[in-house]
Amino acid sequence: MKDTSFNFATKSADIALPYSRDKKLHLRDTKPITLAAGLTTTVADISKWLRFHLNRGKTSNDVQLISDENLSHISRRHNIINTPIPFLLQNLEWLDNKTAYGLGLFIGEVNGHKALFHPGYLDGYSSMMVIFPELDLGISVLTNQHLSALPGKLSKLIYERVTNCTVQVPSDAFLAEDEMKVPHTTNNNKSKPTLNFDKLLGTYEDSAFGIINIEKLHASTDYCIDYYGHKWPIKVTSNNTFEFLIETFGMQIPMTATVCSDSGSLALAIPMSLEDRVPPRKFNKV
Repeated sequence: MKDTSFNFATKSADIALPYSRDKKLHLRDTKPITLAAGLTTTVADISKWLRFHLNRGKTSNDVQLISDENLSHISRRHNIINTPIPFLLQNLEWLDNKTAYGLGLFIGEVNGHKALFHPGYLDGYSSMMVIFPELDLGISVLTNQHLSALPGKLSKLIYERVTNCTVQVPSDAFLAEDEMKVPHTTNNNKSKPTLNFDKLLGTYEDSAFGIINIEKLHASTDYCIDYYGHKWPIKVTSNNTFEFLIETFGMQIPMTATVCSDSGSLALAIPMSLEDRVPPRKFNKV
C-alpha cells in the first residue's frame, strides 16, 4: 500500500479536491483529526486491504500477518447497536440488520450474508468499504463529494449484481445532502426563557473530557461555551437549558446543555455523543 499515508503534507498535491456538488470546498488539514479522518489512500490500495481481510490475515504473498483467530475478534459482535444514529447508516440502510460493532468495523447483515463495513465522511469527501466474508467479496467506493449517496448506492448495486439478489430498502432511505436529518431541539414555552449567565460564567471540569468555560463574547451581551479553543455561541432554550451548534462533517448539529447542581455546586450536563443512549457528562464548576 505505497500510496496510503497519514502524512497530509506529503500527499496533499495528489489529493482529489473536495466538492459539494459543483462548489469547490476548502481542503482541510486532517492532522488534528488524524485518527478519525487522516488516512489518504487510493482504490487500488484499499483493495489490497479488503483482500487481506478476505484472505484471513494473509498478504498476496501468502504471508500470515494476523492469525485467523485474532482476525476473528475484529468481526465479532462486541457491542450491539439497537438504534443506530441516522448518520452512521446514511445511504447504508440496506445493511441495517443485526447491526453491531466489532473492533474497528461495524457489522451488519443482508439476505443472510454477514457484512463488515465502515463509512467515511469529511468535508467534501464520502467513502465506504464493505466486506462480505462468505461471498469472498469486498467493495470500496471513494468520492470527492460532500455527503454523497454514491458510495452506498453503488455498493448496493454491486452486491445485487454479484449475488443476483434484490435488496429492499425504505423508499426514503437514500437522502440527498440537503435532506440530512439531524436532531433538533425546540422550545414550546410561550414565554421567553431566561438564564442568568453571569452566575454561570467560569470553568467547569469533567474527569474524562477535561475543561470547558462559559465566557462572555467580546463587546457583546452574548455568551459562548469554550472547549479547548472551540467557541460556540449559546442560545437559551428553557429556564435551565441552553443550546449550542457544533459543526462536523459540514453539518451544524444542535447540542443541549442542562444546568444542574452537584452537592450544592453548579454543574452542566452536556452530551458528548450523538448516540441517545449515552448519558450526558456532568461538568462541575471549579
